[in-house]
Amino acid sequence: MLTGLVQLSFQIQGILARAGAEHDLSIIQIRLHGFLRDREPSMQHLRLDKSSITGLIDLAERRGLVKRMASPHDRREILVKVTDEGWRLIDTVGGEIVRRSRLWRKCCQKKNVCSSLSWPRK
Repeated sequence: MLTGLVQLSFQIQGILARAGAEHDLSIIQIRLHGFLRDREPSMQHLRLDKSSITGLIDLAERRGLVKRMASPHDRREILVKVTDEGWRLIDTVGGEIVRRSRLWRKCCQKKNVCSSLSWPRK
């Protein structure tokens, strides 16, 4: 089971890396956009130091994917909002990740390795 989980982890990282590379995004940038897609989180969710988060936001802002806004509740806090261009990229890359994941799962089912990963077979 552990070997299967490790293999699954490598496959997921590969899927994320390939989908991101097609759009000039690193895996951590994909994670950032995934967090922003689902919520307006505190950047502590990324578990990175402040300078790394600042660099990620700077890069996304230069590409027009996000914009910074002052918090209406706390002048020290900066909110990060996804732009229309950012939403288009999130939808495109997210769709690619889903498509690649489904293809990989079908390949696993054909090779009968899904049972070792404890995936439901449909």
